[in-house]
This record gives sequence, C-alpha cells and structure tokens, in this order.
Amino acid sequence: MPKKIFLLFWGLALIGLGNAEPVQVEKDGQVFTIEAERIEGILHISASDLARIFGSEIYFNSITKKAVVKIENHSAKLSLFSPFIEIDQTPYNLTYPVQLKNGDFYLAIVTLVPVLELICTQRVFWDEGQMSLRFEKKELNLLGYQATEKSNGILLEIFLTEKLQYEIYTSENRWININFFSAKVNEADFPVLKNSPVTEIKFYPLEISTQLSFRLSKTFVNYRDEILTDPLRLQISISTSNSNGNPKNSPKNFDNLVDVIVIDAGHGGQDYGAIGPTGLAEKDVTLDMALRLEKLLSKAGFKVILTRKDDTFIPLAERTQIANSNGADLFISIHANSSKKRNISGFETYFLDQAKNDEARAVAALENSSLRFEKENQEELSDLDFILLDLVQNQFLKESSDLAYMIQENMGRKLPIPNRGVDQAGFFVLNKAYMPAVLVETAFISNKSEEKLLKSSSFKQKIAEGVLNSILDFKEKYEALAK
Repeated sequence: MPKKIFLLFWGLALIGLGNAEPVQVEKDGQVFTIEAERIEGILHISASDLARIFGSEIYFNSITKKAVVKIENHSAKLSLFSPFIEIDQTPYNLTYPVQLKNGDFYLAIVTLVPVLELICTQRVFWDEGQMSLRFEKKELNLLGYQATEKSNGILLEIFLTEKLQYEIYTSENRWININFFSAKVNEADFPVLKNSPVTEIKFYPLEISTQLSFRLSKTFVNYRDEILTDPLRLQISISTSNSNGNPKNSPKNFDNLVDVIVIDAGHGGQDYGAIGPTGLAEKDVTLDMALRLEKLLSKAGFKVILTRKDDTFIPLAERTQIANSNGADLFISIHANSSKKRNISGFETYFLDQAKNDEARAVAALENSSLRFEKENQEELSDLDFILLDLVQNQFLKESSDLAYMIQENMGRKLPIPNRGVDQAGFFVLNKAYMPAVLVETAFISNKSEEKLLKSSSFKQKIAEGVLNSILDFKEKYEALAK
C-alpha cells in the first residue's frame, strides 16, 4: 500500500545538491514562493511543491518508486526516471525524465506547464525570465477532453465549466459530432494524442454554436451520453463493433422467438453467499428457486439451461459464457439480498448499468464479492468499469429494463413483502451477456422474517411463478413487436 511520506530513503544516490532558485506562484488570489532546482541546466520543481500549489497531498510508494499527486479533480502519477506523467490513466510526455533530488521527485517546469494547461480549469503561464508561475481563470467553457479505449468500447469525456445545451449526431468514416450551443473553446485544448482512440478532431465555429467532431479509430455501433459532475463533463459511452468476427463475441440478433432461457442460481460451492440469522445459505435458496423455475419454464415449452444444477461453484464470467454459447434469449440470475440493517425487507430487480445510488452500489459489491473465490486474482473494478468492459450490452438496455419491471410487477402480485422496484448497478455476472439480462433479489435473507419465508416451499414457488409470468409477458410483447 502507498505510504504518505515526504523523505525517501531508498539507498539511491541523490543527484548533487545545487542552489535553489525562488519561483513566485500566483493562484486564486494568493502569492507564495516555491523553490526550483536546476538539473542539467533545466529548471525543475518538486512534486511536493506541485501538490502545495494545488492544495493537495502527495503519496509516495517507495517500493515501486512512484508518486501520486492530486491536481484539481485529476490524479497525476509520476514514475521515477520516466519522462511520462500519467493523468487519469492517460500518459503525457514531459520530455525530461522525473528526477530524484533532495529526497523528492522533480519535474521540468517548461514541459510540465503544457500538461497542466490541458487538465486545469485555469490558464497556466510560466515566465522563466521573471521566475513566475501564474494561474488565471479561463474564459472558456469547453476545457478539453479525454478518450479511453475499453473492451468493445470507447469512453469520450469533454470537460466543461458550465452546463451547455448540445446535440450529437454521427456521420460516415467513424465521426461522432457534438454541437455545443454558446460554446467557447480553444482548439489547443483538444490535441490528438498518440495511441488515442481519437485519430482526428475538427472544429466548426457556427453563428450560435460550435461543433466538435471526433474521428474514432474503430467503427462504432451506438452510444449513450449524459452530463456528469465532479468534474463537470459530457460523458459519451461509445459501443464499437467487434473486429474479430467471432459470433460468440458479437451481440446476439434479437429475433422473433424468445425460447432459450438461461437461469443462473447465484453463488454455489465454497461461495455460500449471504447467510441468514439462523444459518440459511443464499446458495441453497437460489438453487431451489432455479430448479423450480426450470420446471415451470420447461412445462411452458421453453428450452431451459441452468448455469449450475447442484452445489457447484461457477466463476461469474463463465455464467454469461454459458448463455452466449447457447444462444440464449434471456439471462436471469437469482439471488437473496442482505443488509447490515436487519429490518430492511422486500424484493427488487436489477439490470446492468451505472449505479445511481449508494444502495445499488452496495448490493452490486455484495454480489461481486464472489470474485474472491475464483482461482485467478481479479483486479478490483469500479462500477463504471463493469459497464465499459463491454458496451455492446447497452444494445439490450431497454429490453433488460422492461424485463426487470415485468418481474417486479408479477412478483408484486404474489409476494407478501414490499416491492422495492427496479434499479441498476454494475453486476459482474450480467456483464458480457449478449441478450437481455437481469438479476433478481428475491428477499432479504438477513431479515429474520424473510429468511423464514425463504425456507418456505410456497414462497419460493410464488417467486418462480412470478418470474415465469414475466418471461411470458416479455415473449408476448417482443414477438408482437417483431411481426
């Protein structure tokens, strides 16, 4: 774990000490002085002083010889003796390598300032003759962009100083065009970076608006856009087409028939899931309900595939692979909810998308904790990462949402517990399911009364019937639309 330290004792030979040269910094109405060091004739400032300028802290890792500095809402990672600074996982070339001197990291001012210009909400001016570093408020309202390539997707973010009205449209040759009304932009803030998924950027100043056009490195299928805060930005999640032509990795064509259903009993094997007050294990409850639902669906004429038929542990990613490889039309993962607050009760259904509240994130974190039982160490992923691992899933966002609401409605008619509604979050088990997919939290096993219900055959049968009726409703609606 990184430790916050300000003196590094690594046994490395320090570059010889020189005479410090004062630099006057003007920022946010304050004037103060930092000390620069001249290394091989080039003025450098320390990472500690960089953190001081932005009123933040610096975190050093003496093992990896890296440091992290917070610059406004950005995270800047430095690697000793590397000529690159990584801002929010995007590398920028500093030309001169990061140096170690006086027990601190040092960066060349002349090449650091252009990088700061790209990410700061203020203009940055460096005058070596006057030895002054000045920050001034930008009059612009479009500050720059960041483009990150994900598996089967590109995340494009445009940073704003105020909320602007905008329109988006796509055009041939992989262009995505955003028309901002009342926009003020400096083209220098939108450079085309090396190894970026954006290969070309064009600007079209119009009478009442400015159009920014981004040409992408890959053909895209569709996109979603929304305004986010902290920092204020327009975020566009772009689903790109699959380049390898493997149908197993391509989105399933949603055809006329809804007849292959994959039912996933949550947890299993060494993964017990949540445990109730009297010891009831979630893995046993979910398997019971899955088997009941299998019987009902088979009787109704559906082809049913279970991800597990007994007390076996199945890795989360393999569960959706089972659905994809069998050409499933629907994927339904069954679970029992849990909370530290023992009085919370009710049932709810989720589909895959970015969580909108802490409660949904907590439920996803609980279910995603099954990753710890998998043989290979899984890197911890943020909620947004789950979504962007495969943006093609968004092709079935509406259908997944519709199915979730149908399940809530049908179960609400049968169950004697509160209907907590439909929500969304980054469930790993739903990721990369190329068909409508939902996760059903049937009841709170942590609630003593609902744990008792989950032991009841009649209660579990009602849940299975409610899901069956929802699948029948879904089939009727979408097959009618396809005619």
